[in-house]
Amino acid sequence: MTEFKKYFSYIFKSSYKRLLIVEVLCVAITVVGVHCNPNGTKYFRVKFDVLSDILGALCFFTPIFELSQFKTRKSSDAIMFLPISKRKMSIAHYLNGLTQIIGIHTVCVIATFFKLIPHREHISIGYLFAYFGLSTVFAILIYSIFMFAFNEANTIADGVIFELLYMFLPCLISMGILDFLPVNDVFAMSFVTNESLNVLTYNFEDLVENSWVNFTVSDNLGFLVTLLFGALATFGYFYAFTRKKADNVESHSSSIFGYKTIIPIYGYCLLMFSYSLDDPFTILTFIAMFCGYMIYRRTFRIKKKDIIFIIAGVIPIIISTLFL
Repeated sequence: MTEFKKYFSYIFKSSYKRLLIVEVLCVAITVVGVHCNPNGTKYFRVKFDVLSDILGALCFFTPIFELSQFKTRKSSDAIMFLPISKRKMSIAHYLNGLTQIIGIHTVCVIATFFKLIPHREHISIGYLFAYFGLSTVFAILIYSIFMFAFNEANTIADGVIFELLYMFLPCLISMGILDFLPVNDVFAMSFVTNESLNVLTYNFEDLVENSWVNFTVSDNLGFLVTLLFGALATFGYFYAFTRKKADNVESHSSSIFGYKTIIPIYGYCLLMFSYSLDDPFTILTFIAMFCGYMIYRRTFRIKKKDIIFIIAGVIPIIISTLFL
């Protein structure tokens, strides 16, 4: 435990300047972005959606700051020889990033509270505390998804790409599944990784305004998908971190949860919405899959098994033609 405390203290002290700078910037954006304006004679229009924008950005960029040192050979070799286990190291970086996210979010919510408190007679400002609790929970889940995604890469560039891909991966998988189920009024954007924060914020704006809220079926399914993917990603991050090898740093990101799996999933899910092989959308999807494999292989020459995966994309088209 002493080794963990020393390492955690080291990475926290090395990043506290970044924390202060980002915190000041986020608070300034919050103060400017939060509004409470009269909407008629009795009601006030409350807007604090800037909080979800800030929180989503923190969840996306914090893993890059926390784990980028493991993506360069020079720094990775030095870190891996420290007298601390990979398991404790993974926990330290996870907690350091999470502490910064929650700390900044807390200060931003407090700034929002003081910005709205002059209008407390016209709005239900107490709901802001419930919003803080729920948004923090979903921020942890989303942060875990991005930590897992970035950790699976062997380079910083691949890590950023993985995060972007994992942002929309739950959306594609969920819509591909729901397309076969008798569910109506479901919107694809509800399943984008960061969207649960936006949906939560919009509904709590209504609560603060008039103590009324209406979570739709699409909203609730989006929350459920975020919960599921977040829980799996949390386990996946700690499991994969302990099995990372320094020899793979700056090499091709060949993780099973990287390009080799994400590209086919993206392609197949998109092709589920195609109805024929000559559909322009189908052609563009095949081209996108081919380009994805070129980025993965770092060459215009792709392997036979990659071509097999691309050709296998006709299966979703056949399925969609027969059953949709």
